[in-house]
Amino acid sequence: MHRLLTFLIFIVSFQWIAAQCQFMSERDFQVAKYRLMANSRNINTFQTAMDMNRIYCLSASQARELANFLANDRDKFDFLKASYINISDKENFTDVMDVFRLFSSAIRLYHQTLGSGAISSPQPISSNPNCPRAMNPNSFNQLRGQVFGAADDRSKASAILNAGTQCMTSQQIEQLIISIQDENIRIDVLKRLYRYVYDGENYAQVSNTLSPALRSQFIAFLQNPTTTNPSNPSTPAAPQAMAEIDFKNFLNTIRKQSFEKDKEQHIKTYMKNAFMTTAQIKQVIKLLTYDSSRLELAKFLFNRCIDKQNYFEIANELQFSSSKLELNDYVKSQL
Repeated sequence: MHRLLTFLIFIVSFQWIAAQCQFMSERDFQVAKYRLMANSRNINTFQTAMDMNRIYCLSASQARELANFLANDRDKFDFLKASYINISDKENFTDVMDVFRLFSSAIRLYHQTLGSGAISSPQPISSNPNCPRAMNPNSFNQLRGQVFGAADDRSKASAILNAGTQCMTSQQIEQLIISIQDENIRIDVLKRLYRYVYDGENYAQVSNTLSPALRSQFIAFLQNPTTTNPSNPSTPAAPQAMAEIDFKNFLNTIRKQSFEKDKEQHIKTYMKNAFMTTAQIKQVIKLLTYDSSRLELAKFLFNRCIDKQNYFEIANELQFSSSKLELNDYVKSQL
């Protein structure tokens, strides 16, 4: 009787699982990929992927391949989070994390899927003597609701900073900071929280929530955090020039622009949150064709230069004597 009951439970369970989704054969998977490729430039790509997710139980590798067809981290995150419950090999789910452009997206997916049961695990000993313990999960969830419910970025920042003295882990800070859209406010909050990070050795990971320009600035701050006045945390650290790898990516992006005006606009937009050396600015200016464009950009970038004493060298990248004279006069008026 016991064996019969066990067998019946197994049959019912199997039928229930089968009703929820079916395993995807290799043939069906290739058809699914073809459908996504056909829609790769269509707004329905995400919906197509979600439809497949509702019908099939995917393997981790299949979910990863399908996620790569989606246009942005938000769509990838929503698709993979929805897929997780029916993933046939959850032990391999970490393989999907490298589909994201931002590391913070991978961290968020991990903690809402594989890591969701690890919240109650014992905390390691803190590396920060000012933080014997980190904020407990219940308090953090309350704070998170308060931050995400705030009306604007400054209100969100205030809520985070007011609670920051309780100490938080790098992961907790990262989950809160992504709610702030203005990157200047975001990096300011991250710097102010430095003294209250439970696991300072992991704090560099939150730099992935910043653009390349501000990421370099934040990493430089972590290497020498005393450049911010401890008695006045709002005093910013000295500006740092763009890291070389970020600068090369920046140049490559500009080169891809077809028109002079597009190049100028891209440079000006990016440089609102970045700094360069005179040598780097010279390379940027060389990417423009017209002398008038170079002159205008040279004036604009003067205040984004960290070694203004060398700025006279920029005049060598201008063709006409009148342009060189105008730039030198402008620089003198700013010093």
